[in-house]
Amino acid sequence: MTEIPKNLEEILITNTYGPHLSYLLKLIPELESLDETLRKRTLIALRTAITSNIAVKMALLFHNLDPNLTLKILLRLNYHPEFICHIMYLINNYNILINPQNVENLELAHELLTMQYALVLASNPDEIIKRILMLNKIRNELLTKNLSK
Repeated sequence: MTEIPKNLEEILITNTYGPHLSYLLKLIPELESLDETLRKRTLIALRTAITSNIAVKMALLFHNLDPNLTLKILLRLNYHPEFICHIMYLINNYNILINPQNVENLELAHELLTMQYALVLASNPDEIIKRILMLNKIRNELLTKNLSK
């Protein structure tokens, strides 16, 4: 029998969505409003995000919900306002193509890039190669920028 997780972060960090999906939906029933395809793609994005960054994982979990609904959920779950602002920033900006020349906060750029990779891998297979190549170019430019500092 699978042990019940203590909280949402534990599920997100350990990538144990499958066995705890009913618990996750009980904790956040609003996720049931997503159609089955979006729910599956969200779970794929969470699994493929190579990070233990809880803000990135939370942003991936909530990115398909209405931002106002996400805000209400995060407040209901008693997250710190600063953390909520960070998650909302990621949700509101994950779909913007990063221009490495204009990046001021490398950590934030890497968080957004991590989200973009995970979401590409969870998306339409016909688009994956083209989008991965574009993200690789951005990642390489960010790495070069990071090394030059």
